[in-house]
Amino acid sequence: MSKIGMLLCFLVLIMASPSRALNIAIFGDAGRKTESVAQVLQSIVDSQVKDVALVGDNLYDMNVSYGDVWDDWFSKDLRFPVVAIGNHRLSYLHEREYFRMPAEYYAQTVEDVRFIVLNSDNAENVMAQRDFFLKEMARPGRSEVPFTFIVFHHPPATLSERHQWIEKKHFHDTFRPLLLQYRNQINGLFVGHDHVAAIYSLADIPLVVSGAVFEFFPIKTVTSEVVPGFSVKSLWTYRPGPHWVRLETYPKTHEAYVHFIKVEGKESKVVCSVLLKSRQIALKRNCQQ
Repeated sequence: MSKIGMLLCFLVLIMASPSRALNIAIFGDAGRKTESVAQVLQSIVDSQVKDVALVGDNLYDMNVSYGDVWDDWFSKDLRFPVVAIGNHRLSYLHEREYFRMPAEYYAQTVEDVRFIVLNSDNAENVMAQRDFFLKEMARPGRSEVPFTFIVFHHPPATLSERHQWIEKKHFHDTFRPLLLQYRNQINGLFVGHDHVAAIYSLADIPLVVSGAVFEFFPIKTVTSEVVPGFSVKSLWTYRPGPHWVRLETYPKTHEAYVHFIKVEGKESKVVCSVLLKSRQIALKRNCQQ
């Protein structure tokens, strides 16, 4: 699909759904200045999306600055209201300062969505993050925001051949029961780290993996696995190549769409659209393996 075709698709969606409130680009594992990262940047600019959420690994080379990688993005008038910390970065402080993050872990409301951003990389403050999460889920007025998504870097379940969830066992053993406890209030999870695009069902919670911008890892062929307390099912996975995810929300109907966008040179194409509504995950016809 050409740039014009992609833009026309976006315009049709907008015109057909005037109640749409949020349109945000989500991806991770992009902290290196490469041709594929530049292609994703141009694809996002062409789509006219202005807000970006990063799911971690925002700087790989310790000999360069954040500005060397991300100043080009800011020069396009893109905003970064949601940034999660990964295991590839200069330091927690450097990352917070460059992206102007309010804290190492925090909650951020963008339009009609409450993003709860955690730091799965830090094993020293997991219990403090747990207390923050519990306080946030009990916050008065939470129901006034129709959507809540949780964002952190390391997946609580994985089908990657390179990673295992036990890399961050303390974090995941702490938060998996909380995710299950509050699943009626959570519309989904956004994670990275595995360098693939995929959507899983973590129990009945949508788990969106968006981390394959500058390099791409293989995926196990199995379609389901079990981690403590959860049944995990792989619903859709993406062939190697750079991509990003576009999240759009419709508060009047309580629907959220996740669009996986494949980038090949100057061409962009929506390769899978997923409807999230009432903890149901409905893959559209374009989600072909």
